[in-house]
Amino acid sequence: IWAVKVLGSDGSGYTSGIIAGIDWVADQGNIEVANISIGGSCCTAGYQTAITNAAKKGVAFAVAAGNSNDDAANYQPAAFDDVLTVSALADFDGLPGGLGSPTC
Repeated sequence: IWAVKVLGSDGSGYTSGIIAGIDWVADQGNIEVANISIGGSCCTAGYQTAITNAAKKGVAFAVAAGNSNDDAANYQPAAFDDVLTVSALADFDGLPGGLGSPTC
């Protein structure tokens, strides 16, 4: 497991820092899976290009759907073609947000 810090201690940062982190992962040549659990409003061409280039080098990306109770197509990197977008895992009511009481 490799940790790649792309945000400051306050949880904020720039798309350029995220792109640099993605490029670093791709350049290692031995990282096959990367998780990106951050998102932002869609879409920045450079961000998408970094993901696509890394995917071409064999890196698979699992990314957050946006964490905003909204359509993942509105967020990057969730909207990109070369990622596996993950949404709420404990969805008991079928509505956005992963809420609702368990029925089992």
